[in-house]
Amino acid sequence: MPQLVGMSCVVCGKRVSSELDARFCRSCGYPVHDACAVPPPEPGPARRCRTCGASSLVADRLVRERDEQEDAWRRAAPPPPPHDIDRYLAVYRAGTFFLGAFIGVVASIILFSQGEPAGIAALAGAIGFTFFGVLIYRGRPR
Repeated sequence: MPQLVGMSCVVCGKRVSSELDARFCRSCGYPVHDACAVPPPEPGPARRCRTCGASSLVADRLVRERDEQEDAWRRAAPPPPPHDIDRYLAVYRAGTFFLGAFIGVVASIILFSQGEPAGIAALAGAIGFTFFGVLIYRGRPR
């Protein structure tokens, strides 16, 4: 619900200074001072709210003013920062390849220390993981 204080009364056009003196009309939803909210004695040719007595012409003017003010606020507000999820995703993917390369290097060191020929395959895998990690990281969107 919008804030009542600071809005203009739909009947008299003056600003609402306190929530104790005004309210939103239950029927039309516009702000109205309690003292101004007087239902029309009889329905006349002009369209009026049956609860607060506000004219539809005044209500339409207030809506236009409110919309213009909201547009001005939107134009004056700085644009939101761009979402760089693609960059973070590329860094994450490259990081997984670098982690695989690290595990491959550790495995090759362990296998070489035990005299296993599979250490060469582990080292080749680590080099491959490093190569693909660099390719993915360098190809990230900027």
